[in-house]
Amino acid sequence: MLLMKEMGLEENMKKHSILVAKMAEALARELIKSGERIDMNLLRASGLLHDIDKKLTLNDGKNHG
Repeated sequence: MLLMKEMGLEENMKKHSILVAKMAEALARELIKSGERIDMNLLRASGLLHDIDKKLTLNDGKNHG
């Protein structure tokens, strides 16, 4: 969460990233039930960080991610 603050993410962007991480975790739990091996720490970090540069790129017209 500190990185989100340092990168200047707005509160709505933070909430979005947290929701993405939670949804990914829910989907992963279902996949784990069917035998898939998933690194939940990596998955959670990916969800939280997927838009980390969005604030920077919104102003310059470049694609984020």
